[in-house]
Amino acid sequence: MSHQPKKKSKRYPTKEVGLALGAFDFCHEWHINFLKRAVAACNELIIGIHTDEEIYNYKGQYPLNTQNERLIAVRSLNIAKQVEIFHCRQQFCKDHEILSVFHGDDCSQEDYYKIWGETLISELNINIQILPHTPNIHSTHLR
Repeated sequence: MSHQPKKKSKRYPTKEVGLALGAFDFCHEWHINFLKRAVAACNELIIGIHTDEEIYNYKGQYPLNTQNERLIAVRSLNIAKQVEIFHCRQQFCKDHEILSVFHGDDCSQEDYYKIWGETLISELNINIQILPHTPNIHSTHLR
């Protein structure tokens, strides 16, 4: 895995567009710290909310808050100009000209590369950035 240099969007030539993905169930201190770090690492941040089904497939349980409730909660933080339900990685990144994808260090960069797939990362020419995790705070534990 190589770290790619920062690049600029064709649609926004002076901006690096980043994507922060998450379930954001029980939007808490860890989420807020993560999103603040992500917004500071790019010029424009888009937040992607995972669907209820995707969370079930990944964690084996549904979030307690629906995807629409989580969308409203994250939008109310006013951290990013754009917050959307996240669907197809490839199309979403192409549509929004994503250049960096942010994830917390509760997942290693190697594991996150496996989740996304080296081929897709290369095709999209995106940079995966792992950001520090706020210790001892997890939505799963708050249940």
